[in-house]
Amino acid sequence: IVAVPHAINVTLHERSNINVTRDIVPVAGLYTGTFAMLVNPSLPVKSVPEFIAYAKANPGKINMTSSGAGNLSHLSGELFKMMAGIDMVHVPYKGAVLAHTGLMAGEVHVMFDAMTSALPHIRSGALRALAVTTATRSKTLADIPTVAESVPGYAVSSWLGVGAPPGTPADVIDKLNHEINVVLADPAMRARFADLGSEPLTGSPADFGRFIAAETEKWGKVIRATNMKPDYDRAAANPASGCCRRAAGTGRAETTPAGSPSRPPAGSARPRTGHGGPCPRPVRRTARIP
Repeated sequence: IVAVPHAINVTLHERSNINVTRDIVPVAGLYTGTFAMLVNPSLPVKSVPEFIAYAKANPGKINMTSSGAGNLSHLSGELFKMMAGIDMVHVPYKGAVLAHTGLMAGEVHVMFDAMTSALPHIRSGALRALAVTTATRSKTLADIPTVAESVPGYAVSSWLGVGAPPGTPADVIDKLNHEINVVLADPAMRARFADLGSEPLTGSPADFGRFIAAETEKWGKVIRATNMKPDYDRAAANPASGCCRRAAGTGRAETTPAGSPSRPPAGSARPRTGHGGPCPRPVRRTARIP
């Protein structure tokens, strides 16, 4: 199975011995998935243009969360920051469930996340979807605009496909590709994808190879532009100096000096970092509405 993390890791984990564009033969795509731009309903914005204006009026005061540093949730936000020209602080959580909880609790302000996990919270009103990240509107949330309608050129999708080891005979690759595309063309399969906010990713092995190469280059540019480093580089932070967290726009570990005066609002939990537990000391910024 080949997925977007493989494309991200080509640049993010340069020391890795595996390179998806070199060491995996593309067979066929399976599907692309929609992400949504989510905010806490208490944030006084109801559209992407309003959010951008609000962020520019409050530079460095907006906390952007993700389900983990260096994953697609994180990079989607970094790409948005770059293209919208705004400043947000990245506060990663360990997984989407904790990130959703933090967003609903008001610990953080915004998140880019897969529609499959966010949809129940959108429909219940616990989270507000400002936009979807795909180039076209989602059939599942047809009344929600795309980010690209306000930030031209912005497009993000999760995706999944099938690869094979180098040296796999071409006729085997072609046979697998044909059978996968037959399944993806089944109306019941397409309907199920639509229910999940996804679309079949059909095409030849060469098509899938070009798709992987384009995704690898796209996310490589974001990683290099933000000087993002792998999650394990966080270990370089000195725990004695304060709580580790991600520096805004860099992905590097940063420490908050002990004794920082900033504290979370009374009665609220402290934001969690990528290590999965509550910070032992207050983080520099809290998610009070600016």
